[in-house]
Amino acid sequence: MTDERTISRRDSLRGIATTGTLIGGAGLGIGTVSAGEDGGNDGNGGNGDDGDDLALYERTAFEGCHSVFVLFEDADELPTNLWIQTYNAERGRTENVVRPVMASNVYAYPSRFGDYYVAEFNAFQFYDRTADSGDKVLSVTYDGETVVNQNCGEQSDDGENGEDGKDDGKDHKKGEKAKKEKKKEKGHYDETEKTHEKGKKHDKGDGTDDGDDDDDDNGTIDLEALSLEAVCVDSETGMARFRVENENDASVSVGYEVHGADRSGSVGVQPNSATYFDVGGTTSEGMATLDLLYEDIRLDTQAANTDEQCIPRNDLNLFLDSVDAENDEATFYVMNYDEPARSVVVRFPGTDVEEIITVPANGSQYFTVSAPDGDITAAIFYEGVEIDFEPSDD
Repeated sequence: MTDERTISRRDSLRGIATTGTLIGGAGLGIGTVSAGEDGGNDGNGGNGDDGDDLALYERTAFEGCHSVFVLFEDADELPTNLWIQTYNAERGRTENVVRPVMASNVYAYPSRFGDYYVAEFNAFQFYDRTADSGDKVLSVTYDGETVVNQNCGEQSDDGENGEDGKDDGKDHKKGEKAKKEKKKEKGHYDETEKTHEKGKKHDKGDGTDDGDDDDDDNGTIDLEALSLEAVCVDSETGMARFRVENENDASVSVGYEVHGADRSGSVGVQPNSATYFDVGGTTSEGMATLDLLYEDIRLDTQAANTDEQCIPRNDLNLFLDSVDAENDEATFYVMNYDEPARSVVVRFPGTDVEEIITVPANGSQYFTVSAPDGDITAAIFYEGVEIDFEPSDD
């Protein structure tokens, strides 16, 4: 069994060595804060008067341009949401992901991040593609503060590097200016009981509202250019994932209501982009039906896509192939029983090794690792969730 556990088993994790080095990545880099000159956090997760809390830039670790780890000091901070800006290589545009963080989906990596709870996100697995797909994690926003992934370089509006690798960083600078002026976080994703705020201000995609309703008032929002799409479900946790598509040239905030659950919320979407969000606590299989709302207007209704699993637990499996104790090696392989080709993160508890293995559609991928006396355990992860593990001594 691996040494990554959920929050409920924290005490058993102390002193256990875990992974630390990425093989084949750009290395572990700490992003530069882009919300507030001193890197402070105006919310309850930032540098408070007691000086004990960490600002977001101190608790954020990017891995190459594809992954991010956000650290939480204790369970009192959960549940919460992360606002992650991605670059969708297939669509050629920036998008946003509202990532719920709960006690059930954080882990501990003691040797790597100390005594923190860790929320993990990577772009290529979120989009169900391979590690070389070009999907990126551009930034993460939490509690009103944004940290930019410097491993990606400064990004232009379409998510690609600008000429000579630089641009003016307009989106992030605007978000920084707004946060400095307002000194408080705006609700870019606010799930509530039986509530839907009408006429919410437009969300800029960095976790803040732009404070300007002129687009609505001037009738520049084409309601037919707004749609709700069902993406996938996690039947194990009862979570359903949806996205709102906005083909307008202006940002917009829309609402949603869950049928039969007395639950509703609001989601901000950037111009010509999409925002993904998860609805949890529906049914054991993730079944949910949502209405998309703009003020009092019902724009769309979609049932959860129960044909697609967000985390392919049953499609990806890890197996031991052979052990060569004399040469201190072990060979494993990952089977992919479905399409498309996918990349999994492989970790080896008790070592500092982590690898990304790409498995072809309906195929397998073998890999050999150093195993002192032939003894090692491998585990595969998808969207930060351990989906299978295999010891070499069985």
